[in-house]
Amino acid sequence: MESRKATALRLGLRVFGGLVALTVFEFWIASVAEGPIPYPVLFWPLAPITWLAVAASASPLPFLAVIAVLKAMLIAQYFMHIAQIWHEEGEHA
Repeated sequence: MESRKATALRLGLRVFGGLVALTVFEFWIASVAEGPIPYPVLFWPLAPITWLAVAASASPLPFLAVIAVLKAMLIAQYFMHIAQIWHEEGEHA
């Protein structure tokens, strides 16, 4: 039983960490869209981040919508237990 609780706790913490990461990313995209904030200079390791910042500053809505959907899916799946709706009474997932 303790192993089951530990597994559930680890899963909950991972989901929480994912929500925090998505929120930070969402805040960063919204900040880039609002105006000039410093974002990484274009050099090889951070080139994808720089291009994402340029794209997000032009049109942040698609990025923010995708992040919102991902966050809603995480919350519905792990905190609202939405998957249990399709299980029969007494059946364990």
